[in-house]
Amino acid sequence: MNTEKDYFPKFLDGRRKEFFIPVYQRNYDWKKEQCQQLWDDLVMLINDPKRYHFFGCIVSFLSQEIQGIDRYIIIDGQQRLTTISILYMAIAKLLKEQEPEIYDDIHEIYLSNKDRRSVKLKLKLIKSDNEIYEKLYKGEVNIGKDTSRILDNYRFFEQKLRDFGNAKEMYNAIDRLEIVHIKLEHNDDPQLIFESLNSTGLALTEADKIRNYILMGLKEDEQNRYFEDYWSLIEKNTDFDVSSFIKDYLSYVTGTFQSNKVIYLRFKKYFLENDKKANICTFFEELKKFSGFYSVIKNCNYSNDNCGINECLKSLKRLEMTITYPYLLSLFSLLEQNKISQEVCKDVLSTIESYLFRRFICELPTSGLGKIFIALERSINKYISSDFSNYSETFKKVISSISGSSGRYPKDEEFLRKLTDRNIYEMRSKARNFLFDKLENCGNSEKTDLENSNLTIEHILPQTLTPLWEKELGDDFQNVHIQYLHKLGNLTYTGYNSKYGNKSFNEKKTIEGGFLQSRLFLNEFVKQQNTWSEKEITERGNLLAERALKIWPYKGLEQTITTDRDVSPLDEDFDFSGYKPQFFFILGEKHSINSWRNLYRELLKSLYEIYESDLMKILKNQDLDKYIANGREKLQRIHNRGEKILPQLDLYFDMNFSANDFMKRIRSIFESLDLDIQELSIRISKE
Repeated sequence: MNTEKDYFPKFLDGRRKEFFIPVYQRNYDWKKEQCQQLWDDLVMLINDPKRYHFFGCIVSFLSQEIQGIDRYIIIDGQQRLTTISILYMAIAKLLKEQEPEIYDDIHEIYLSNKDRRSVKLKLKLIKSDNEIYEKLYKGEVNIGKDTSRILDNYRFFEQKLRDFGNAKEMYNAIDRLEIVHIKLEHNDDPQLIFESLNSTGLALTEADKIRNYILMGLKEDEQNRYFEDYWSLIEKNTDFDVSSFIKDYLSYVTGTFQSNKVIYLRFKKYFLENDKKANICTFFEELKKFSGFYSVIKNCNYSNDNCGINECLKSLKRLEMTITYPYLLSLFSLLEQNKISQEVCKDVLSTIESYLFRRFICELPTSGLGKIFIALERSINKYISSDFSNYSETFKKVISSISGSSGRYPKDEEFLRKLTDRNIYEMRSKARNFLFDKLENCGNSEKTDLENSNLTIEHILPQTLTPLWEKELGDDFQNVHIQYLHKLGNLTYTGYNSKYGNKSFNEKKTIEGGFLQSRLFLNEFVKQQNTWSEKEITERGNLLAERALKIWPYKGLEQTITTDRDVSPLDEDFDFSGYKPQFFFILGEKHSINSWRNLYRELLKSLYEIYESDLMKILKNQDLDKYIANGREKLQRIHNRGEKILPQLDLYFDMNFSANDFMKRIRSIFESLDLDIQELSIRISKE
């Protein structure tokens, strides 16, 4: 590795240089904010002629010489290199008539190699960017058709230069941009260097790092081939959210929760441990295939859908439960292999919808659902027959065997009670629309899209009572109003909300556009009533709730099966008595254990390795006289002598706890460390 301080123009200078951006790099993506910062820095240099400005590092690798031209692969710095080149183009355009020498220097020294038979640009970007960049240089941009960040930023600089009024000063200011140029040798590892850089500019996404990691070690022709044949298709399949796809893919293949912040590190570990580099083509094929499943899940576009799979996917999408994606990847993999039928797939999807929506209505927490869906496939596989003929039945047994608020499947009685008693009006609007949309359209051949229409939610009994309404409700009108205003039975949809206001019930029925003229199923019961009081609201609420039972039936199977499961220590209502821990995952690392005491011991050791100073403060601030002490004899619970878990600390830990007590201690430590509890997963089984 050779490192030298340089000035940006000198780095570009020379008629025998070419800078090549490899395909594994991301597209040019500097926005107006970054360009404005560069502009401000250059104006600062103009205002202070003795000053210089450090513009970051550029890392390059001299790959080969082509026809006397040195080709440099840009490992880091393409955003700055491209932006300065765009700025040079804007300066050259404005100085073409006034300063022809500067115009020539920019084109012949900084932007192109003119000593060849034909003019070739020095900077070669990745395919989509390069087409616009070349058009811009040649003055062939089509204003109506061509759009890109390159063109946007060129226009930004062009306008700034016109407003500034002195393009020559800006040209000279670029001379004082300092860089550190790191030239890699053939024995240097570009990937390790790339990972350690902290250059200016936009932070790389986890997907950017993964793409670079896979492609950087390949030959140039292989990089181009794998990028075109695989990576670009993966980007399209995931709507260019490859990071989220990789997170869900890793959760699926490893069976463990993946944190957004460390996807790249987890991927790298998986890639190395499973020796994916040995057969990179097969690995890319797998990624491409699963990105196709991901596209189906996200976009609800399963081809040859003969039984309504896409409608089920649309319902799950409206519930905004992306935590199901790792399991759904496995489900569509089975469907693609013809291990399950479309009918089985649809049945499982509709069961998931019923399970999730019932939990939502019953206001059960979502914190543990991610781990449940990650572990589902493994739990199901223990019980399915070799021909997968009992897959749907096994799925329902597993999903209904989960206990605790973090995972249980609410049954009819609880679902009905919550649906009729809950404040439906103050639910988040998307979920509320979903509920009423399903209630309206279930079984109707003429569908009404409540969410994307001009229909809005309406309180039949209005939010502000008039004397007429008070009379209609009776002596107890205040309590009735408070109790029933936002309940299911009092809410409907209409396109005439502003007309209805707090008019009497009879007026709401009979005015133009009133309930009598409504074509919505939701208003059929309302049309038939002469009064609107507690009785009618209750009756309508019960009717709609019964309809909801048919839309989201309880599909669990009550035969109890004993299955291992992953649990979160935040499942506070889960009774760990009678269960035995097998192993736990913390930050992606697996630790085998055989008792709750062993779990507590090994978890503290793991946390100490990562969060040494923070954990020391927390442990020393615990109730030392009760659970932790500076010596065995200081523990109040005399029957337990205590254990010195961490040799580095002179602390003794009370270990005479029940399983549930250990979980309380773990929760306390995680909350004190401000750690995401999802980073910890514990596999338990019945004693």
